Amino acid sequence: MLITPLRTFLVARLAPALFAVSVMAAVRGSALASDAGPDPAPASVPHAVVFLWYADGGPAPVESACAGKTPPGYTCSFAADIDGCKRAVQAYLDRWYADLNVVFTYTKPTEGQFFTVIVTSTGGDWCNPKYDQHVGGVAPISCNRVLGNGTCYAFQCGRDAKTCATIIAQEQAHLVGLEHTTSPADAMYVYVSTASDGFEDRENPIVNSVCNGITQNSFQTMRRRLGDWPGGPKNNPYGPIVNGTLPLTTYTGELQGSALGCALDGGAADAPVSIIVALALALAALRTRWRSQAARPAQPAQPARSARPARR
Repeated sequence: MLITPLRTFLVARLAPALFAVSVMAAVRGSALASDAGPDPAPASVPHAVVFLWYADGGPAPVESACAGKTPPGYTCSFAADIDGCKRAVQAYLDRWYADLNVVFTYTKPTEGQFFTVIVTSTGGDWCNPKYDQHVGGVAPISCNRVLGNGTCYAFQCGRDAKTCATIIAQEQAHLVGLEHTTSPADAMYVYVSTASDGFEDRENPIVNSVCNGITQNSFQTMRRRLGDWPGGPKNNPYGPIVNGTLPLTTYTGELQGSALGCALDGGAADAPVSIIVALALALAALRTRWRSQAARPAQPAQPARSARPARR
């Protein structure tokens, strides 16, 4: 039998290469984070505005990934009527965003910049055949930047208020630059989780980062980029039109970055997630070690060795 010797040979050959890739990823992530610097401190006012448009069967007032496509009219089954469903969803959003400098409106602002969430109920195949019943929503993302006038989509909002609110929150947070995490308790979990109850205030590993990130505290990232609510009651989404504003300099051009979305169920993804957690923690440890070594006094230069670049 050649299986055991072959496996031993492959492990001996591949282990150093895999370790090198991990080290390079950690170093690259640290360098990029250092270059980017901390998030800018947003002003206390004005508020960021999120325009929620529940599709009415007509053309979307703002378009993005689904440009040129007409969303099907919104329907729901968890309240007596559409208004009741909207109020049930809003109850979750109001609680999750209570401490953030964000207000919601159902009326499109007449001026300024604002986030838009297009809300539908029966899936996203109307937008793209790839967005089947397992895709909860989709949004563009630009690393470490807030997308000015960003538009995202919540596709699966017809069956459950909390599921709908979670999808809306995650897709809107992608516009702010947040990525998926491995925590089922986080609104940014890669799948819609019943354990999620808003943005988790804890450092969690990032899943399949497009921004070279390793960990993310979703609540604190939202707080840094959008600011704290200054106090007092927030506006009623049914109330007067809110002029669109954002509390910090935004990155214009919605096509920048990658499209991220959330899935409705994980299937057999629990085991791979544990591997991702382990790898993310290992990379975080390597990054800490690299930083501590970088802080040591410089050593005499050694003869340089040529090395083959690690594959990404």
